[in-house]
Amino acid sequence: MSLDFNKDFDKKMTMCPLCDGADLQGHKIDYKGVKIEKCSSCDIEMMNPQYTDDYLNQYYSSYFDMETYDDDPKWGEALCEGHNFYLSLIGKRLPNDVSRRLW
Repeated sequence: MSLDFNKDFDKKMTMCPLCDGADLQGHKIDYKGVKIEKCSSCDIEMMNPQYTDDYLNQYYSSYFDMETYDDDPKWGEALCEGHNFYLSLIGKRLPNDVSRRLW
């Protein structure tokens, strides 16, 4: 799947979505040429610009059919536990006032 920067990506962020820091610095470039920036305030690294919702829906729809999992409540519970675990890891690296925004 080749990337079209005009339709596959949202507008480039100018502020950190986590701490509202305004100093996003170029940090890395991945193998597809996508830029990874780092917030100088909270040190989170993020893809910038980020993929559009349409692109992500198309990309992930090729992996599996979500309707198969919608009927099984165990999947929803497992996904929620996984999200909470990863959010807790991020929260440990951030000041308390910023980490409260995650929940």
